[in-house]
Amino acid sequence: MKDLLTIVIPCKNEKDIILKTLNLLNYQTDIFKVNVIVCDISDDTITDKLLQDRVQRKTDLFNLTITSGGLPSVARNNGFKLVTTPYVLFLDADIFLLDPEILLSSIIKMRMHNLNLVTAKFRSDNGKYNYVYKTFDVIQSISKWITPFCLGGFMLVRSETFRQIGGFDEEIKVAEDYHLSKQIKSTKFKRLNNVVFTPPRRFETKGIMYMIKLMVGSFFNHQNKKWFTEDKNYWK
Repeated sequence: MKDLLTIVIPCKNEKDIILKTLNLLNYQTDIFKVNVIVCDISDDTITDKLLQDRVQRKTDLFNLTITSGGLPSVARNNGFKLVTTPYVLFLDADIFLLDPEILLSSIIKMRMHNLNLVTAKFRSDNGKYNYVYKTFDVIQSISKWITPFCLGGFMLVRSETFRQIGGFDEEIKVAEDYHLSKQIKSTKFKRLNNVVFTPPRRFETKGIMYMIKLMVGSFFNHQNKKWFTEDKNYWK
């Protein structure tokens, strides 16, 4: 996959979580020499030190690079500047890939069906709030023909398509992933049956109603850019 895929991970103060995410990448089939770019904006010395130590130790099967970060739109765009492969996976720092075939199978399906954007199903790593994720699966399937709705936690994009769109809009403060995915043709988007896992941190810190309102609001305001440029206290 090293000639096909680059992985870009935005990171801020993730400490041991980013280490778990990186550790699991080593179990991916054909991950050898794949470029993994962590876009770090951490203001805690712990995360910085952990990442720098990991680069120096060179114990990963993949090639790890650290570059500057920012809010997700900025961080992901910074990472993409280093991408030379035909596909890029935007992966969040707290997304755990337990299926060792998910990266390779996603690329194969993307090429077989000539897709521009592929995502996966999301589930919590502790089983909590999975009813919300399952409900989102249904909403995602129904809304696809109106506007593709992709979560940025696992976002496999054709690099040329990403360039044509102009990357993530850096004025966007929330739901930058959806704002980009809605610019993809429905026929070029697919959510696979593969599952990725994540700690349900936002549900616990922001509350389930806040998260549901954010998802619903994003969908009903998909043609209203101003709605996405207001941060809505998501990052506080």
